[in-house]
Amino acid sequence: MSSVNALSEPTIPQLPNEVIIDILSALSSYHQGTLASCCAVSRAWNGLATPELYRWSRPVEFVDRDRTQEGIEVISNAPFLRLGIHHLSEIRHLAIGYHPNSYCLDHHDHRMRLPNLKSVQLELGERHQHIQPLHNSDIPYSGTSPSECPLLKGLHPQTVVNRNVSLRMINLNIPSIPTSLWEQVETLVFISSSFEKNQGNGWEPFLPNLPKLERIFWLFDPLAPGESKERKRRNDWNELNLYIISELLSMCESSNVSFCIVNAGSTIMKDPCWRYLSVVKAQKEAEEIIVRKLSDKLRAESSSIDEFDVKDHFNDITFATLEEFIEDEEWYEWMDSEELSRWKKVMSRLPR
Repeated sequence: MSSVNALSEPTIPQLPNEVIIDILSALSSYHQGTLASCCAVSRAWNGLATPELYRWSRPVEFVDRDRTQEGIEVISNAPFLRLGIHHLSEIRHLAIGYHPNSYCLDHHDHRMRLPNLKSVQLELGERHQHIQPLHNSDIPYSGTSPSECPLLKGLHPQTVVNRNVSLRMINLNIPSIPTSLWEQVETLVFISSSFEKNQGNGWEPFLPNLPKLERIFWLFDPLAPGESKERKRRNDWNELNLYIISELLSMCESSNVSFCIVNAGSTIMKDPCWRYLSVVKAQKEAEEIIVRKLSDKLRAESSSIDEFDVKDHFNDITFATLEEFIEDEEWYEWMDSEELSRWKKVMSRLPR
């Protein structure tokens, strides 16, 4: 009888820990529930799954309906704020979204100590005049005094990812972001919507002091919507606006900082006739616009510059399709694999 029961009982294959870790690491930040369930399987699985569960972390979530203090719904992840030293040491990537100043006032004494932090992702709010805020107090005439975000104090990431940025304006001198956040940054990433309309030139870019900066990436997100504010339609809305990227390139040309522009071809989607356009052609058009703008600026600054001098200035500037970026760059240090898979799925449907 016992032998029959023994044969009928299901058995769990004993996979090597290395295989289990590879499987768990393939789960992205979008599968926090699955990772949490894996932690509850057994003590052994808890030890394997816990580092992956906390690798991508978001201390608070904010649903911003209309960019006003009254329209911000705060979903506080209270358990995160009570994590112990062991769990905090597992965090590699931290995402913080646009949120009300009142939240930080309630947690003004809370400073996270993340010794193994690699990247910080800042989800900026919609543009207000010359700034994209992280706090609602960053907005001019908001009625609240700007203050540094306590969630960012004491953090020294190697990579900072700025999401929802505008093609018309880059201003990272934001009152709520401590200047110390930029001290160890080697990689600076900007992610903008592929759907942002061309509204002409914008404002001069402002960057904080970045003493260790080595590379900049600008990515066009094919899933992010454009600005929500309705404006009078212009005939040139569908043209590619690379003003702010050109200005950033001009700022970095003497600092030996490499600059990679990724997925510019996705901007055809903002054109109602995108089905008759070409991603490849749009990508080449972006390259031509950048080269022409920088060449004209160099020649305007020095009449003696020749063609070889112009080419030397473009050695650190590269253009990449989404496929080339995924294949060649070390994005896994600061981008989520599932998000890139979604981007890739969208791009596969566009005309080449």
